This record gives sequence, structure tokens and C-alpha cells, in this order.
Amino acid sequence: MTPARFRQLALQTEGVTESSHHGHPDFRCRNKVIASLGSTSDAWAMVKLTPEQQTQFCQAHPRSLQPVDGSYGARGYTHVRLRTAPVSLVKSALALAADNETQRTPQRSTGSSPKRAKRSWQDKLQDNKGHPTVSPVTGKMAKRFGAGLMVIPAPLEVDEVMRSIRKGRLISIAQIQSRLAAKHRADFACPITTGIFAWIAANAANEAACAGKKRITPYWRTLKNGGELNPKYPGGITNIRQRLEAEGHQIVQRRNRFFVANFEEDKR
Repeated sequence: MTPARFRQLALQTEGVTESSHHGHPDFRCRNKVIASLGSTSDAWAMVKLTPEQQTQFCQAHPRSLQPVDGSYGARGYTHVRLRTAPVSLVKSALALAADNETQRTPQRSTGSSPKRAKRSWQDKLQDNKGHPTVSPVTGKMAKRFGAGLMVIPAPLEVDEVMRSIRKGRLISIAQIQSRLAAKHRADFACPITTGIFAWIAANAANEAACAGKKRITPYWRTLKNGGELNPKYPGGITNIRQRLEAEGHQIVQRRNRFFVANFEEDKR
């Protein structure tokens, strides 16, 4: 599939219009970006899905869809490989993305009505969205991760593990996944939602600290896999580094990334 074909499919989706951001076409529904396209020479696009939809699509089509890292991934954006993505898959993803926004943003009435209050990070942390759930992994996803049972945790479960890490100790996202899998007697935990919920827990903790609370989840002790500091946590690298160094950890820089020195993932 070409970028031009993706653009055509996006504009054929009900309620979707096109705009531009730094030279890259964006596609909006209810004035919210639901998809984005690389430059004409690129072979990628992004579609915004819910965590459940993202997990389902990536399981079924691992060669065509992959989660996006960082803040875009936390907001639900999924990479679409245009070279391998079939038209039917792209149409389904775009339709779901538009439908998600339509359901999320009700049509405005002509009369005056109060605006819906913005959800706090604590609200997002408390919203379990029907999880935890345990289900078998089959099809193409099984070839990538191995067949077995996968658990999608609730946000509070991820927060609970992060909160249990005492001063001087550290944990990675992979280690959180292992604990959650053992808790639910599954073979592994979903890496996408575990990472997203850790990010939500970090922001909820920072929100609580700003409100004056002293005992918060020590989110800075949760690292990316391999001992890397997460730049998307509140305060960025500067805040995370200061907190970890104050607790006795040595931070090393490798190019533009930062790691805890001598972090041994397999011993936690």
C-alpha cells in the first residue's frame, strides 16, 4: 500500500477530514487526530486505537502493526507498515479510530451545556476497563511471543507493584510483567498495556504530590527494560536522575539515553 492509498482510505472514512502538521498529513474526526501519515517517501502511518484494540490488532497482524514507543504509544497510537498492511486491515483500523472519537465526543447541542470535566490521572488509574483479563494467545502473535495465556492487567495492579519497590531497589517493566503473569497464572503479561499503565501510575503519583501528599508511588524506581530511565515520566530525565542519584544509584549516559549502572534485570 502506498501513502496515497492510505490517505484515500482515511478520507473515505465517515467524519474524517485532513489537516497538516509539520508537513505530515493528519486525519481528524471531531477535530481530534485519529491517524497520521509520514512524508510521501515514507512507508509508515499511525492510527489511534484503544489499548484493547491495539492489543487485538497487534496480536493478529504483527508484521503490519506495531505499538509506538513514548508518549504517542501511551496515547494509543499504533504504527502501520504500509508495505505489508492489507487494505481491509487499514480500513478496519481507521473506522474503529473514528468510531472511538465519535463515541468519546458527543455532538454539541445548540443550547448551552456545561463542559465535561477533564479526567484526572487518579481517575484514569482507578478505571480498570474490565481488566484484569486472561486469554490465550493464538495465530501470528503466538509465533512472535510463543503460545500461552496472556494477562492484560488493571492499572491499579501495575501501580501496586510499582508502589512496593522500596528505597534502594529498582524494577523494570519486564519484571513487572513477570510478577503480573505469576499472579494470574499466565505465561506473560501484555507489554503494551503494562507500559501504558505504568505511565499513568507515574502521572497519578506526580498529581498526588502536587496536591500535597507525601506518600506516593515511587515511579522513578520503575525503569524501562535494560535499566533505562524513562524520559516520559513526570519531570523527564532530570527529575528521574536526581531522585535515583539521591537514593545511591549511579546513572550512565549512552549517547542520548540514560541507564542505571550495573542494573541486573534477572536478579530482581
